[in-house]
Amino acid sequence: MNLNKTNSIIANYNGLINFKKKNILPEYSTKKAKIKFDKILKKIIKKKNFKQHFFISGYNIISVALEDLFWQYCFQYQKYNNFIKMNGLDLNVHHIHGYKHIKDNGYQRVKNYLNGNNYFKTKIKLATKLILFYLWILISLFTKKKATWIDKRFYKDMRYQNLKLNIKNYLIIPFSFDQIKTKTLNHENAFIKDAHQKINSYKLWMIALKLLKPNKIYLTDNPFNNYSILLAAKILNIRCEGICHAVNIKNHMNIMGTKYLPKNKLLLFDKIHVYSEDFKNFVSKKGYFYNSKKINVVGWINNRNYSYKMKKNKQNKYVIYPFEHFCNFQLMNKVLRYFSNKDHIIIIKKRPDMQKYDFFDKDIKIKYVNDFTTNHIKNCICAIGTTTSLIFNLSQNYIPILYLTKNGFDYFEGFKSPSNWIKSPNINRKIYNKLKNYKIKNIYSLTKVKTLY
Repeated sequence: MNLNKTNSIIANYNGLINFKKKNILPEYSTKKAKIKFDKILKKIIKKKNFKQHFFISGYNIISVALEDLFWQYCFQYQKYNNFIKMNGLDLNVHHIHGYKHIKDNGYQRVKNYLNGNNYFKTKIKLATKLILFYLWILISLFTKKKATWIDKRFYKDMRYQNLKLNIKNYLIIPFSFDQIKTKTLNHENAFIKDAHQKINSYKLWMIALKLLKPNKIYLTDNPFNNYSILLAAKILNIRCEGICHAVNIKNHMNIMGTKYLPKNKLLLFDKIHVYSEDFKNFVSKKGYFYNSKKINVVGWINNRNYSYKMKKNKQNKYVIYPFEHFCNFQLMNKVLRYFSNKDHIIIIKKRPDMQKYDFFDKDIKIKYVNDFTTNHIKNCICAIGTTTSLIFNLSQNYIPILYLTKNGFDYFEGFKSPSNWIKSPNINRKIYNKLKNYKIKNIYSLTKVKTLY
């Protein structure tokens, strides 16, 4: 296979793409992505057939497609904006050996958004699930009628590992239906098709809801194709609530919303559950979809590790970094190299769902671990992060956290951050000395988890 042929690019695991033996650097910018997002959305809203495309049984389903329009199309397109304008989206993508499972190549994501999915494969999956679906209803009719329905991700996703549910009669939603999304080269049509794909099985779920009569439904805040359940529940007047999978950020479009859409009849959860009062205030004041009455604080249901309240010593031996699969790898590489050149050992916590970690220069002194130890925390100069919520967990200790601003993702901007964070766009001598001598009076406390009923 000739990977350098003119109609192919080589996709690197750290965002780089190679075309005709030239490396193309990604440009990370949520600000520029938001400009593109707004432009597309305003154009769609002004169309004469807007209601025809987006209103089903009186509900505006446009809200279910906002997240992917922003993150899967606009943000990814922006990463290679100039390259795509010059070379188009018809190039084949080849992944570096051993990294086919890495889905973070922005060029491929843009193609996937427009190209839809595999028709035959999706048809087979749908047919199989239909049989299992009716079998599930039949069994549940005799065992779980009038139960509370619970998203299966609450039991499988590591981001819900501390969620407390005190529900005696509950029924786990076993799957979602994969729906066919056909190819289009127009992003407006792709957006319309994406919205319909996410709710396309609502009539099937209405059958299940009518027969099983659940008293309440809990879904994740971004349920993908299970938005069909939300729509079915709304039509049948059954309460459906969403539980956030992570820290709320300003560009979680399905939760924060946009000022260009009126809230009336938008397909939204009856209530959302967030991690803390800070995030509740952030969503209600900075967002457009949910007011404070529609938001509940459930507590820090994500990872609750590292609450040692530990004070660091003066060895400053380590720099600890929870690996981020979404980050500006070029920026992070420069920062890690700076610390490595100062003879610090970089301790990177691995993700449980990843195997390969050749994202940074090989000569940087890095040690990969399954988890941080108290020795790592006690003997570190700082922790680093840009997009992972684990830097909030690490903020429970008397160690400085270097939060890299202007990283292009801008995850944790717009709300009050822990007092032991030092914010800087990069690392330099001034910031380095500040990290070494930073005196911390107060540390962060994760909100206690509340039980949901």
